[in-house]
Amino acid sequence: MARFKPLRDDQGFLLPPLLSDFVPEGHLARLVSAVVDDMDTSAIEGKYSERGQRTYHPKILLKLLFYGYAVGLRSGRKIAAACETDTAFMYLAQMHRPDFRTVNDFRKNNSQEIASLFSSILAVGLELGMDRVGLIAVDSTRSRQRPRSSAPATGPAMSACGPSSRTGPRPSWPKRPLPTRRRTAPSGMSGETNSRPSSAGPRT
Repeated sequence: MARFKPLRDDQGFLLPPLLSDFVPEGHLARLVSAVVDDMDTSAIEGKYSERGQRTYHPKILLKLLFYGYAVGLRSGRKIAAACETDTAFMYLAQMHRPDFRTVNDFRKNNSQEIASLFSSILAVGLELGMDRVGLIAVDSTRSRQRPRSSAPATGPAMSACGPSSRTGPRPSWPKRPLPTRRRTAPSGMSGETNSRPSSAGPRT
C-alpha cells in the first residue's frame, strides 16, 4: 500500500478554478476588495485618456496598495513581486502582473485621491472593530540623520562630544614641539660644513 500521495506537478484542474477559491473566507484581502469596489474612483478614472492601450483599472491598483499597506508592503517592487507569488495579491490583481513602475506612477500621480480614499477605508475598518491593522504609511523613508551643525548640542550629546564653540570656550590642548631637521651641505662648498662624519680623512 502506498504511503504517500503521488507527486503531480503538472496536474491540471477538471474545472476552471475561481480566484476567490485561493483566498479563505474572512481574509483581509476580501475585505479590502469589497470596500474598494464600493468606492467612487471617478476622480482618478477621469485622468485617463480613451486613446492608447488599455491600462489597469484604478480599483485594482488601489486594492494592491491598501492591502500592501495593511500587511507591511509599501514598496512598488515588493507589491509587484507579490502579484506573482502571493495568492492574496493575485486575487486582488485578478491575475494581472502590473510592473513596479506602474504601481509607483499610479501612487505618485494620484496621491491626493489615494489619501482621501485611504481615510475612507480606515473608517470602515474602525466601524468593523479592526482597531489594529498594522503599520500603515502612504510613503515614507526611514533614515538615521545626524543633527545639523547649526543646532547647538544639549544634554548627554554635549557632554559626550565635549564643549562646543557655540556654548563655551574651546579646550586648550598641549602643544607638541615640532621636530627640527638639520640640513647638511654637500662637501666642498665654502662657508658650510658637513655634519656627517667622513671616513676618507682630511683633504690635501
